[in-house]
Amino acid sequence: MTTTPLNTKQVQVIARYEIKRNSHVVYLVRSSNGKDEYHTTLVNGRATGCSCPATKPCYHMRQLEQREAERSKARATEQANKVRTQAAAHEARLAEIEAWRRADEAAKDAQRHELAPLNGNRPFSILKI
Repeated sequence: MTTTPLNTKQVQVIARYEIKRNSHVVYLVRSSNGKDEYHTTLVNGRATGCSCPATKPCYHMRQLEQREAERSKARATEQANKVRTQAAAHEARLAEIEAWRRADEAAKDAQRHELAPLNGNRPFSILKI
């Protein structure tokens, strides 16, 4: 018994609509004959329906699930990179603030030493020889 590949056709996407209110995605795809158009609906990354006359799950549903999974993975990677960049910038800013704080503390310490009395809290007196 030989098996033939199921995905010999390639989905031609015309448009992608994302309904942000409920995270549904609707793809408008061209049929394999090039004349008809079908709607494929995905809910949370899973294909739930297609308006084509083929048996379900059709090749539109399978390929668009894969495409949406790749899209989600790319978006997650992009978001992680953005978070890493923001965290690095935040760490750099914290290091800069800490350096300023240390410099300010050193300046205050130097000023304190400069204003400190040389003989402690004893009153001034001239030594008798």
